[in-house]
Formats: sequence, C-alpha cells, structure tokens
Amino acid sequence: MHTIHRVRIDHNGHLPIPVEVWAEMGLAPGTTVAIEASDAQVITLRIVSEEPAIVEENGIRVIASQVDEPVTTFLEGQRRSRMASVTSSLDL
Repeated sequence: MHTIHRVRIDHNGHLPIPVEVWAEMGLAPGTTVAIEASDAQVITLRIVSEEPAIVEENGIRVIASQVDEPVTTFLEGQRRSRMASVTSSLDL
C-alpha cells in the first residue's frame, strides 16, 4: 500500500515515523535506515538489511555490502596491529 503521511521535524531535528508505518514496515528500535536526498526536494528512506546480500557478478558470487572506511585504511590498521604484536613478542 502506498500512503503519504505528513510529519513535522521537531526542535531537535528528529523526523518522527508514524506508528502505522512502523507496523506496516516491521520497524523496531535499532533498525538501520538509509536516507537519500535528491535534487527534486525528495527524501527517500530505505530500510538497510543487516545481512549482506550475495549477488552474482560475471559468474562469481560476491557479497554486496557497504564499508564504513576505505579498504586500504582497514588493511593498514590490521598490518600495524599485527606488526606491534609480533615485535612485542620478540623482546627487542
């Protein structure tokens, strides 16, 4: 069902979601929602799945997910952590 609800942003900048929408969409506290704003003054809210989707690309199954930081930043942090662990165990 496609229903339009009018809500008002409160003084804290929060946008309330009507109870009917909570029930219809199966929302619960802690549900992650993506907010997309377009040039046409349209805001779209989309429920973000907690489970990464497995998709097929060029005959190969891959996990389609979003990352919070660039992969290179993550890998560099992992390398530093491993190096610190190895060097501390060598008693240099």
